[in-house]
Amino acid sequence: MTLTLDQIVATASTPWWMEDALRDEAEGTALSPLSERIDADVAVVGGGYTGMWTAWLLKTHDPSLDVVLLEGDECGLGPSGRNGGFVHGYWGQLGQLVDLFGPEKGLTVARAADEAQQAILDFCRGSERDLWLNVAGITMMSATPEQDTIVRQSIAVARRLGVLDEVRGLSGAEAREFCDSPRFRSGVHYRHGATVQPARLARELRRRAVEVGVRMHEHSPVTEILDSGDRVEVSTARGRVRAERAVIATGAALTGERHIRSRVVNFSSHMILTEPVPELIEELGWTDGVGIFDARMFVHYLRTTPDGRIAIGSGSGHIGYGGRINPSLYADRQAVARARRGLEFLLPSLKGVGIERAWGGPIDVSGDGLPFIRPSRTGRVLRAGGFSGHGVNPSYLIGRILTSLVLGRRDSWGRLPLVRRTVPRFPPEPFRWVGGNAVRLSIARVEDGQQGDVSVNGLQRFVANLPARLGMKIGTR
Repeated sequence: MTLTLDQIVATASTPWWMEDALRDEAEGTALSPLSERIDADVAVVGGGYTGMWTAWLLKTHDPSLDVVLLEGDECGLGPSGRNGGFVHGYWGQLGQLVDLFGPEKGLTVARAADEAQQAILDFCRGSERDLWLNVAGITMMSATPEQDTIVRQSIAVARRLGVLDEVRGLSGAEAREFCDSPRFRSGVHYRHGATVQPARLARELRRRAVEVGVRMHEHSPVTEILDSGDRVEVSTARGRVRAERAVIATGAALTGERHIRSRVVNFSSHMILTEPVPELIEELGWTDGVGIFDARMFVHYLRTTPDGRIAIGSGSGHIGYGGRINPSLYADRQAVARARRGLEFLLPSLKGVGIERAWGGPIDVSGDGLPFIRPSRTGRVLRAGGFSGHGVNPSYLIGRILTSLVLGRRDSWGRLPLVRRTVPRFPPEPFRWVGGNAVRLSIARVEDGQQGDVSVNGLQRFVANLPARLGMKIGTR
């Protein structure tokens, strides 16, 4: 079935992943809203990956803890149920880790993410439900001469640090063995990478958290957090949790909090899903299901599904003004069109193939593209965010760090350099929104120009490089 662009955008209300995940879920699994005043040891706000991993880990590490989780909508309906399902750590950002933390600490973060990776794989393999886990690795492909430079830089950093077993360079011929597109010029293969069905993972995590005794309440948006006295009070419209500690892991909603909003900005990311095309996937030799992304700043990421579809996403959508989450972040016509163009550029044999679904939503982007944890003045409230579109693996990593911090354990997790660091600030509004959109459009224009799609002028190149001049890891690479 061939849909027009407007018809495709009209499908964006609920992600296809979540519809699939809920289709065979048993009835009677609804979690009631909070409707009373209760006490707990730990209150977790946010029912995405980070909040649920943290709650589940707290209970598995200390079953005596009373942990309450509050979610404003349904668990997993935010970015956790909308992403591409790419599960991989930080070998792809090793150069950035080294720039920020130095070689030794950068490698420490990458290896901690490997531990998180193994824990996620073990969790998926221990599930009675098929989470579509496929451990075929993740591959970054170069599709332009400029992207060749990114590939070479990644390999050079790995060679310098002696980790070429983790970051394997690919010639053009080797890259095309994974997926035989004429666009793929070279690449890097990350052997530990995997893909999952992201909404199925979120729903399984929800089920397992309830199973270990986390008290979970959906449709319970938090209206106020009071951090005074010897307890933290987390209020909703109909109830209140009073706890010794609180973890705030609300993703894009963090941009509305005064403690955080100068450090993060909301971008939208959108995905499209083709009709079943198993014969085209077979022709491409893309039969092992390896996850693929290109080396753009506004990356294209693509994967297959068990029923022979291709899903591709593009992280170049609208910016939310002043931390607001408005409808355009969920249904962005331009972002959907860009994902379609990306599909047809990267895989020319799919030109004209039918697109059946699209979906999207806001992601919390930090000034350096890495997640952070910020304690409140009292230390009783921990806020975590800034995953910047790379969160399936890092959400476990941050959840494990939060667990150690809440439990007061002086272990290697709590000492990771992600914990205490200075995150670059974004300019205040309205400069953030105006400047951010100018940068966003310029980056997209420059990268489209690198693909030969459009012409680019000097001003657009200057604006696209402006964030790098301000110390931010956003901009053309």
